[in-house]
Amino acid sequence: MMSRWPMWLRITVPAAVVTLAFLMGLSMAAGRGLEPLRLRSVDAELGKTLEPAAAAVQAGRAPSPVAGVTLRVLDTDGTPVDGGSPVPALGPAQIRAL
Repeated sequence: MMSRWPMWLRITVPAAVVTLAFLMGLSMAAGRGLEPLRLRSVDAELGKTLEPAAAAVQAGRAPSPVAGVTLRVLDTDGTPVDGGSPVPALGPAQIRAL
């Protein structure tokens, strides 16, 4: 069947398929490589923002509000101790990670 295709199509289609497969693999590798960098960047920014809040909680005080960030104080079971509403979206594994 392929012999009935014009020469330009017999060259272009396989080249396009190989190029697409290569670019998909490259994008997946780049995504995996950038994920740790992205997480470290977010952690660093959050660390600077939440440092005063962590100090306040360790001292037994409620944290001061921070613009653009929602602060919640939870115990080790995930129960809010800041007087806010329950946090049902957190599972045991997420609470341990926090």
